Parts: sequence; structure tokens; C-alpha cells
Amino acid sequence: MSKKVLVVVAHPAEQSLCAEIANRFAIGMRIEAFGDVDVSITNIFVNEEGLTKLDLLALDGLVLAFPNWCEMPPVPMVAWIQRHMSEGIGYSRDCEGVKTGHLQGLPVFTLITQGTDEVKDYIIGSVREALEYCGAEVGCAVFPGVGRSLDVPTAFEIAETMGRTFYSTNLE
Repeated sequence: MSKKVLVVVAHPAEQSLCAEIANRFAIGMRIEAFGDVDVSITNIFVNEEGLTKLDLLALDGLVLAFPNWCEMPPVPMVAWIQRHMSEGIGYSRDCEGVKTGHLQGLPVFTLITQGTDEVKDYIIGSVREALEYCGAEVGCAVFPGVGRSLDVPTAFEIAETMGRTFYSTNLE
């Protein structure tokens, strides 16, 4: 049975470096899975459709790709996380107030363009907290200074390798 992975990109330019790195990550997953993975890529700047709780529960993996803008994710990514990691979708509470995360064990990987490890820890902190609060297992990679300290072909190769590793580690 094919695994379902959603890749959510947050960048206003559909042909951005961020979108291409997310695409290369998806290619890496498809290569590792020998095509036996259903990867959907959506750009929330273009398509603001939300997911239902059932949509989220049907996922085997989630990838969030966004640039570092003033040491934070773009506002549409923040809004997407707030909307989907909220009570009733990402988690629920019973009548006694006990929380149940609906994303227990869901592997989530974040790809951040333009940043450093220090920035990564700052940016990913609130994103990781929201996802882990719902039970997800979160990983992260930063692509620092692409075009300056990291050339574009190398960044694409790294993204493909990460996609292969994400698949083989979490979905196989």
C-alpha cells in the first residue's frame, strides 16, 4: 500500500528555491520508495485549502518547507500551523480535560531556506512545539546561504538525499 506524504510549501513565487528544494526532497522520497509513495505538494500562498482532521490522520508523513523571513516562517505558514495544530484537528480533550494528540508518531520534516543553525533553533522552536504538542515527531534542516556558501546543485542533491533518508527511516 502506497504511503501518503503531504509537502506544504510557503513561498509566494512558485518557482522559488524553497519550492524547488521541497520538490527535490519529494523526488528523493519517490526514488527511495521505487515510486510507491503518494507525494502531494501544495503551496499555501497559492492554495489556502485547509485539511480536515481525517486528512491529517490519513497522512504517513508531512513536510513543511519555508524561507527564513526576519527570523520567522512566513505568515501563511504560521497560520497553516495554527489552523491545523488546533484543538479539534491536531488534538482533542476529553470531558476531564485530558489531551490526546491526533498526530501520534507522524514524522514531520521542516526545510528552511536561508538561515543558520542558531536561527534554525529559534525558528523551529515554536513550530516544533505546536507539532509535538499534537504528537508528531519533528526533524529539521536548514539550507544556509544558498548561492553564497552553498551552491544550488549541491543544495538540490542534499534535499534529494534527505528525502530518501526521510522515507527509508520513517515510512519504509
